[in-house]
Amino acid sequence: MTMNKIISGIVSSMVIFTCLIIPSNAFASGEQLFDNTESFKVVYDTNAEIEQLQPVEINLSEVIDQSSSNKNFTIEHEIKENEHTQLKSANTRASIDGSVSDYLLETGDAKIYSITVNPSILLQARLTQPNNSNLDYDLYIFDSTGTTILDASENYTYINSDGTLDESVGVINQNSAAETYYLYVHSAKGGSINEAFTLDYAISYPYDNFEADEHPSVAKHFTFGIAGAYIDSRNISSSIDSDWYVINVPSTRSYDEINLSVSTLSSNDTKVEVYTDLSNGNFQMKKVLSNAGNLPVTTGKFYIKVSYDGSNFNQNDVQNYTLSLTPVLTPQDIVITGYNSEMGPNDYPSGYYYGRHYRAKGFLDMIGYVTTTDAETGIVYGVPYTNVTGHYINEAWSGSAANNIRTGTSTTDSTGKFVVNVALPPAVGSISQYITVSTHYYDYCGILLYTSNNSSIQTQDFIYHFAYSAR
Repeated sequence: MTMNKIISGIVSSMVIFTCLIIPSNAFASGEQLFDNTESFKVVYDTNAEIEQLQPVEINLSEVIDQSSSNKNFTIEHEIKENEHTQLKSANTRASIDGSVSDYLLETGDAKIYSITVNPSILLQARLTQPNNSNLDYDLYIFDSTGTTILDASENYTYINSDGTLDESVGVINQNSAAETYYLYVHSAKGGSINEAFTLDYAISYPYDNFEADEHPSVAKHFTFGIAGAYIDSRNISSSIDSDWYVINVPSTRSYDEINLSVSTLSSNDTKVEVYTDLSNGNFQMKKVLSNAGNLPVTTGKFYIKVSYDGSNFNQNDVQNYTLSLTPVLTPQDIVITGYNSEMGPNDYPSGYYYGRHYRAKGFLDMIGYVTTTDAETGIVYGVPYTNVTGHYINEAWSGSAANNIRTGTSTTDSTGKFVVNVALPPAVGSISQYITVSTHYYDYCGILLYTSNNSSIQTQDFIYHFAYSAR
């Protein structure tokens, strides 16, 4: 019996179903079928070794991503403004913040503010410059002598939808006595008599062990593998606290997107943003993700910022957040691992004309995995949350479109597993075969499965559709 027309109805309207060839003889159990014109592999493996992705907790490296800046200046200004604030004790939880606005009139202009903090206290400052691409302001912290820079934020201006990235700095008083620090706001480019900058400051205790890391040039390296990673040992200690991380996306990978999420039990909500450096080391930061979600990635560095997302920071509810990074794997293959129907999951009759295939009736569950292979380790992983489309094709019903093709869809679970269900039409019984003590009537049908967003990722198989038997 010739069955090459089994897919003729679907080929004319769907280029995805390529050359499903019906074998003319039986195949041994577990043998793979190959398209004899295009070497199209049919995968059917009930013992497929597919790993479930398990994100790992990272031990945060304190290696700093160093980049030099070519913006230098000499302090030529006296202290003009003073904002003295002291946090009295490092033994209780507290956070004090404030704000000041002023103007820089021209390139080289500067404003200096002093602030005194007790031992073990974290000082943070954030400069928001006017939303003007002709201006470039920087922020520094000097020691009590006014001669040593303790921290510097020198991002180049890039106007995102919400303005250029702020300049932020931080320092912890490691001395045994109260210390005075100087916040230095400097114009590297331009000035304005009518567009003001805003300088916010905060002093707080306690804080996590990785402070201070307020700007991208001191971002901590966040490493991850194909299964993703997370960190839950950090917190946002003040309303202006910014935690920075840098990731390196390799050229050889099995994903083109990364899912980022941040969560906390604290009433102080957090948000995650992602930037790229357009200047390759001078930190002209373009925002590419404004909050949690999927980030399209290319090879290279991406900078992740975690910060407070609100307007009324609760200093008594500082709790750790969890930052998770999960590659959104690119599907590479589909593996069929089994079927189910009214005949049960193990109905593989012996002696039928076309070898060992599953026999179905009533309904059909097509079960399997969408997979990808780690290029470095060779491990096969299931791809979660991927849409799959499945077709049952019966040539014996070629005169009835409703019965000739039945279609179902499914979405893979967290392990990459799918179950595509279709309601089967009645079998025609186009094939009759005497088996032992009775004549069996059945149809020989094609199965096509593919990822719904990329039909080139597909696999094909055959099943028997049982009609009835008669003595």
